[in-house]
Amino acid sequence: MNDSGSIKTSEARLRKQCAVSALNALSEAAQKNGTADLSLEEINEEIYACLKEHA
Repeated sequence: MNDSGSIKTSEARLRKQCAVSALNALSEAAQKNGTADLSLEEINEEIYACLKEHA
């Protein structure tokens, strides 16, 4: 693999690590604030309520 290919592979690996880290952080935050077990319906209800408040 040439240097360009190696750099692209390294960049892709870094993006993947950042994405996994962000997902883990969001999951941890959801556990802490009690939203980890919300259904899609409950999430949508929260969104609509918030939109109504700010309309």
